[in-house]
Amino acid sequence: MDLLAELNETQREAVQWAEGPALVLAGPGSGKTRVLTHRVAHLVRERGISPREILAVTFTNKAAREMKERLLQLLGPESDALTIGTFHSICARILRREGNLLGFTSAYSIYDTDDQLAVVKRVMREMNVDDKIHRPGAILDGISRAKNELVAPEEFRPRSFSQEIVGRIYARYQQALKQSNALDFDDLLMYVAWILQKHPDALCRYQARYTYVLVDEFQDTNMAQYVLLKLLAAERRNLFVVADEDQSIYSWRGADFRNIQRFRRDYPGARVILLERNYRSTQTILDVANAVISRNVQRIPKHLYTDRGTGTPIVVHEAYDEGEEGRFVVDTIQTMVAKKQCRAGDCAVMYRTNAQSRAMEDAFVLAGQRYKLIGAIRFYERREIKDALAYLRILHNPADSVSLSRIINVPPRGLGDQTVAALFSWAGELGCSAWDALRALKDGAESPFSARAAKLLLQFLELWERLVDASQTMSAADLLKEALEATGYEQHIRSDKDEGDERWDNIKELLAAADNYSGMTNSLSAFLEEVSLVSEVDNLEEQPDVPVLLTLHMAKGLEFSVVFIVGLEEGILPHGRSLAYPEDLEKRNSWSQGWSSSARENPEGLEEERRLFYVGVTRAKDRLHLIHAFRRSTYGRGSVSKPSRFLADVPASLMQAKGGHTPRPGFGEQRPASPVAWRSPSVVDLAGERKDAANASAEPSFRAGDRVRHPVFGEGTVVNSGIVSGDEQVTVAFPKGGVKTLVARYAKLEKVR
Repeated sequence: MDLLAELNETQREAVQWAEGPALVLAGPGSGKTRVLTHRVAHLVRERGISPREILAVTFTNKAAREMKERLLQLLGPESDALTIGTFHSICARILRREGNLLGFTSAYSIYDTDDQLAVVKRVMREMNVDDKIHRPGAILDGISRAKNELVAPEEFRPRSFSQEIVGRIYARYQQALKQSNALDFDDLLMYVAWILQKHPDALCRYQARYTYVLVDEFQDTNMAQYVLLKLLAAERRNLFVVADEDQSIYSWRGADFRNIQRFRRDYPGARVILLERNYRSTQTILDVANAVISRNVQRIPKHLYTDRGTGTPIVVHEAYDEGEEGRFVVDTIQTMVAKKQCRAGDCAVMYRTNAQSRAMEDAFVLAGQRYKLIGAIRFYERREIKDALAYLRILHNPADSVSLSRIINVPPRGLGDQTVAALFSWAGELGCSAWDALRALKDGAESPFSARAAKLLLQFLELWERLVDASQTMSAADLLKEALEATGYEQHIRSDKDEGDERWDNIKELLAAADNYSGMTNSLSAFLEEVSLVSEVDNLEEQPDVPVLLTLHMAKGLEFSVVFIVGLEEGILPHGRSLAYPEDLEKRNSWSQGWSSSARENPEGLEEERRLFYVGVTRAKDRLHLIHAFRRSTYGRGSVSKPSRFLADVPASLMQAKGGHTPRPGFGEQRPASPVAWRSPSVVDLAGERKDAANASAEPSFRAGDRVRHPVFGEGTVVNSGIVSGDEQVTVAFPKGGVKTLVARYAKLEKVR
């Protein structure tokens, strides 16, 4: 087999690099995995390097498996002697042999996040630290950041009172792990780095063993990983890293793309090779990607190109709201499939946060279009959503034993499994529901409970009765807010270090859905019925040829013929929290008000958000749709949206506008990276409309009751029309598109005679 036959010129240069450090900057779709595997095979077959001396490090088990499979094809049985794996798996292997240097036996346990939180909570109880003031998840996050920077407990230098608490707990937390002969994931990296730093004999052994070190996704390394690599390669300096700082999107996990800059500083003579030829996308899509990412300052410039041809223009679509956004995506997919332009399974819908999937899933369900959700369970099947709905169901139907058993001790109320089981058993003996059994307990009936258990059950009943009474007069959304506040559910789910904030965002998205029923009679009943129908219909995951829904973070490493990126609005992409400095995030308003807006904007956060958008764009092979909404109900609040500033970076010559109007002024114009200020010509800000005397005197050309035709929404009936700020604004009810408020001079409305 000729290892170089299928490689382009720059790929060959990377594969054949002889000795010393090398940095391969590989753009998306440029064949970096092929370069890595062929580089390993070249070292073994052409250079005569023993497979045992080669270490190849990846970030995911999936990537490691793929590399092993390819090298088995290239090298056959020789590949078995290679060391290929993730940072954590390789470090765990080293610690099985060297852990005794730190006082651990080879039988140590590795604690996952739940285990870690349990230890943190126990330590906090021992130290009398109030977990209502200092969230265990936040404490654990602070400990993790310290370990990623190789900061030991005794070296921890707090800059605030909250950090001082973190430092105290960090020290005791490490002692508790040691007593249990246990390590967490961060320990795997930190302890191996310490061993190599403090034990020269161990360092010499591993430097002699691994004379060639290759690293994939180098831009995702943290400081601990960088130090590990630098130590291992210090003797021979054969460190070969493949990176793309333009795809560094995991800073919240501790990744630091500046390690690329550190590499160039620490290895000034390193060979730098650019892989710019793309084998995935059309040139139009690559031109969009190039234009967007060129606005980032902290990068090494490169320009993606392809031999695939220009391809079709990208589609920029403005939807009226998130409901229309979902309908547009579904309708477009179904139209392309009907025209045989693609298969349903060729399509992907990408968004910034998991909470955005709710409206998109609803659109797919209502259209009868099957889909697959990647990286998360379906919105209405998520734990926090099921908890919230369970509260509503026991208020709507107190006899619902399944919902009661789910939340009677969520958040924890001291009601153990034995007490709950005894409650249902006693209710069975009385021949009534648990609700009626608790009311009997309140009335003094003889029961099987201890005095303490009875007291806790009656406290729960008091809360339950109060909320049941409130359900008679409150809307579904208001009742849900009341239940969440009364139970302390926000604090409960925010204790999850990795997902707490996002899970709470999901709750707020549920509030937005419930708020749609506020004007209805029996809104709670109507809302629960609708949710139940969506959950039942939405159980169609086995069909393979279906569109996929996923977050932009989950999309990295994947590719699709057709990509829809939705929610391209300020505050969503770029996300508001990502634009703020960490210290500003602590200045949060009450949950009902969302996050405080910061007067300062974090340039590093903005650059990472732009990289995230870049990753989404470069997943597309043939067609790309960029979608934003004029209005959006997000986290329980409805407001007019500003299109993402990233849309202003896209050259207008690459766009094909949809929705009956051309792109807003400013599309494609190069400008400072600031929020786009222009507004839609096809819709009006209902929240801010204002009439003045001069405008009121003008005569509208449409009247209530007129039948009209719109080029996108079809035929409809005029509900109202008036002059606002010099423009005639027409509210039309469309049977298929819903009620829309349009600016007449842009909307191309025609009266139907």
